[in-house]
Amino acid sequence: MPDILPLLLKLQPILTKTTCRQLYHIVMAILVMPANITQKSIARWADKGGSYRSVHRFFQTNIDWTQIHWLLFVLVLYVATDTYLLVGDETVLKKAGKSTFGLDRFFSSLAQKPVPAVAFFALALVNVQKRQAYTLSVQQIVRTQEERKNKNCKTQDQIAKSGRPKGSKNKNKEQVTLNPELMRIFLWIQKLLALIGKKIPLHYLVLDGHFGNQPAYSMSRRLGLHLLSKMRHNAKLYLLPTEAQKEASPRLK
Repeated sequence: MPDILPLLLKLQPILTKTTCRQLYHIVMAILVMPANITQKSIARWADKGGSYRSVHRFFQTNIDWTQIHWLLFVLVLYVATDTYLLVGDETVLKKAGKSTFGLDRFFSSLAQKPVPAVAFFALALVNVQKRQAYTLSVQQIVRTQEERKNKNCKTQDQIAKSGRPKGSKNKNKEQVTLNPELMRIFLWIQKLLALIGKKIPLHYLVLDGHFGNQPAYSMSRRLGLHLLSKMRHNAKLYLLPTEAQKEASPRLK
C-alpha cells in the first residue's frame, strides 16, 4: 500500500504535489471502505491529512483524467512489443430523481428498454497478447435540448433500415453526415488519438453491434482507423459472382 504514493508523485507534471497527496489519502480510504463511497465516508476512513475539507477541495479541482490515465498507462502498463486495439463502449447507470446532471432515458441492455439513467462512453486500449483492457477516457453522454426535441433527427436504427424511402434520389454514399451521437464519439476519439500520438500505432477501432453500419464506418475512416464490429441483423450482403455466373448474367449482383 505505501508504494502508491511514489507512483502518484510521478503525476506531478499534471498534478501538484498537494493534489497528489490528497489523491493518495482518497485512494487509501476507498480501498478499505466497506460502504457506499461519498465524500464524508472517504473523510471518515482516510488517515491524517484526509479531512473532509481536503477531500472536498480535491473534488473541486479541475483535473484532466484522460491525461492521468494515459500517463499511468505509459509509466506502468505499456509494453512496446505488444499490439493494442482501441475499444469503445457505452455504459448506463440507472438513476432516480430529476436534478442529476445529464439525466435522460437511455437504452439498457440488461433491461432491454430505455430507462431513466446517466450514460457514459468509455475508450480503452486492449492489449491483444495479455487480453486486458486499460481505460483511458470516460465521458458522460449529455444530449442537447435540440437533440431531444428534434423528432426528425434519424437514429442509428433508422439509418440502418433496409429499403429506400419513397421519392429519395441517388446520393454519394462516401459523403455521410454524422448524427450527434457519432459526432460526440468522433471528437472524443480524435482528442484521445492526439494525446496518444505516435507512441502506439493504432489501426483498429472496436465497437459493439449498435455501430455496425455505414455512418459508424465512415466515422472510423475519417479517424484513420478500420472499424471492427458485429454486423446488424438486417444487413444486406451480396456475394461476388463467379466467372460462370458473370457469363450467364453479366449484370448479376
